[in-house]
Amino acid sequence: MQKTSKYFPLTAFLQTCQQNSITFTFNEIEKNFFTLPNSAHNYAALWYDGHGGPLSKSWLQAGYHSKVNMKAKQVNFIKYNFNDKKLTRETPNHFEYVINQQVLSADMIIEKSKAYNASTQDDVFTRFRSWEHCHKAFQKHLFDENYIDYLALHLAWYLASWGMLRNSFLVNFDYTIHKDLLYKISNLKFKPLFYINTIDTNIIDLIFEVVEIIINTYSKYSKSKLTDTFITKILLGIFGCTPAYDRYFKTGAKVTNICNPTFNKHSLEQLWNYYIDNIECFEKARIDLSTTSTIDITPMKLIDMGLWQIGKEKDNSQ
Repeated sequence: MQKTSKYFPLTAFLQTCQQNSITFTFNEIEKNFFTLPNSAHNYAALWYDGHGGPLSKSWLQAGYHSKVNMKAKQVNFIKYNFNDKKLTRETPNHFEYVINQQVLSADMIIEKSKAYNASTQDDVFTRFRSWEHCHKAFQKHLFDENYIDYLALHLAWYLASWGMLRNSFLVNFDYTIHKDLLYKISNLKFKPLFYINTIDTNIIDLIFEVVEIIINTYSKYSKSKLTDTFITKILLGIFGCTPAYDRYFKTGAKVTNICNPTFNKHSLEQLWNYYIDNIECFEKARIDLSTTSTIDITPMKLIDMGLWQIGKEKDNSQ
């Protein structure tokens, strides 16, 4: 006998609801339907249609989508009108998943991560392995100033192989431009960024302390504002603590709606909370995929691979 989800009472209510829009406070949901997970009180990501967890399925399966107000601690459920072209344009991905009675799940992201990872096995010299070589070198040597020149060369090659020389100020400099940054971050207080398996305010603040160092270091060489792509590719290459917010990743973020596609503290918190909510399957996949790599894949590298692959496939299909 199939076990009924604890969230089914909301599904059942919405399936018989005659209203096109209905709003509940979090307290009303707990009083009338079920107890919410603690994270639902604190993080908007749990209320996103594309979250993929059982909570989001409770309204999607009834033909509704959600709009949450975290300040007011309430959520508005709005019935899909499948003949409404305006709705289709504004929320094409939600519409697509609901109309096919599908919800994006962690399993789908893992499937796309595996597809990405398979491409790294095509050739021993593929550029897809540049991250592995770079991150492995930094894990071993970041806090030894005798290796700064060696690490600067690794970082330069990794960035070049991932397109950061094209239309970039870096094309005007050699690899030693990175040494200034590496001297500044070769501080043991940043060591925890290599081994993140959960997230808290201190870690987020530490990551964005490095962000400020990156901005202050390179801005004097660039005539334009440093991009999310540039900043996060450095963070991914060195610490593996964030995905690279490049074109394909941002498309993947929009398709899945699990995080804001703009790199900031809130977006990173959304990603980490999604990972933690699905930690059992993500960790199994991460460990499995690490066996085909020269280094342990980090949690955010796993997410990076999945959303990048989703974004690439989406862009190529248009």
